[in-house]
Amino acid sequence: MPASQLKALRAARQAKKVRGTVPHTRRPGVVVPTTYIWGRNDFALGRAAAEMTEEYVEADYAFIELDAGHWLPELNAEDVADAVIDRIRSARGGASRA
Repeated sequence: MPASQLKALRAARQAKKVRGTVPHTRRPGVVVPTTYIWGRNDFALGRAAAEMTEEYVEADYAFIELDAGHWLPELNAEDVADAVIDRIRSARGGASRA
């Protein structure tokens, strides 16, 4: 292995060690109305992560679960658009389409 790669690996290992010793601090939550649209068949984001997102939102929050996968805007455009429009209407005080 070239010396430059060894140096990079050592630096990465050291950074990981340092991060492990720093206490985790929670960042301020999201303070704007938020809609999280999740496909229950998503290969990249599991249910636990999707559901825990709400813990980081301090504003009005909606969780929409679709019978779909990861590529929601591309494959479920109408569902995504409906959710976005409903969120905008609710923020403006208008009625949702639900």
